[in-house]
Amino acid sequence: MGRTTEFFKLDAEKAKNNLLLDLLSKIKFKKSFEDFITERKAEFGDDYDVTFNDVIQKVSSNINTIRPNELWELTYWLDEIYCERRYQQGESYEKVNNELYINNGIESLYEVQGRNAYGFMFQYGNFTDYFDVDQINERNNGKNVKTKDFICFLNYMILLMKKILEADLDKSEYKHIFSKDEIEEVSKVENLNQENKLLFQRIEAEFDWLKQNFLKEKEQEELEENYNSKNPDYHTILCADWFLENCIRMKKEIEEINTNILIVDSL
Repeated sequence: MGRTTEFFKLDAEKAKNNLLLDLLSKIKFKKSFEDFITERKAEFGDDYDVTFNDVIQKVSSNINTIRPNELWELTYWLDEIYCERRYQQGESYEKVNNELYINNGIESLYEVQGRNAYGFMFQYGNFTDYFDVDQINERNNGKNVKTKDFICFLNYMILLMKKILEADLDKSEYKHIFSKDEIEEVSKVENLNQENKLLFQRIEAEFDWLKQNFLKEKEQEELEENYNSKNPDYHTILCADWFLENCIRMKKEIEEINTNILIVDSL
């Protein structure tokens, strides 16, 4: 069940002023972005739908219009440069990360992998089934989402994870103790959405579904030695504290900025 899902926030001004110069340069890097795109096109043929000119046009006008597939290729190129500078030339993480990503207006908010990625994105799918979301969908499950709608999803996740953690379904000796920051954020979200009956109905219904699946998996775990659940719902319960922490963090990082959220989903 290999899956990696990464969430990015983009800075249009930094991309236009800094990233664009890197993308156009023929001499700054061993392999220019244009040559990289040419090689990728030769490798994948007609199935490859990213073009150098399209990416340049979007970065020069507003990188928030970029398709997830285009961003994936752009970060793939940057990752190759990162690995060379970091591991072959021995440059520090902070220096390379700042120069290639932060200063260029591309910042990773969150990365989730494997069954946890399936669990997290299943919840995103559940949310978009019931609530209108302004987004562009990519054929490989990438998405370009308006920030205000992504924050609504984070609010849904914050309240759902809070309910899961309060129920203590895992009966672990390490029961989650809510931090002051978590208590304040949960209270804030509840107050802002107190008239949103549909939101609380969907959270209640989803909690019941997750609980049912989790308890079934726990029973199977007790019956079979070395049983390893592959059910994403099961892992959503186990990762509820981690999901809560990161949803609150992401929300704080994007509330005050003008950006779209790019979801790059590799299945």
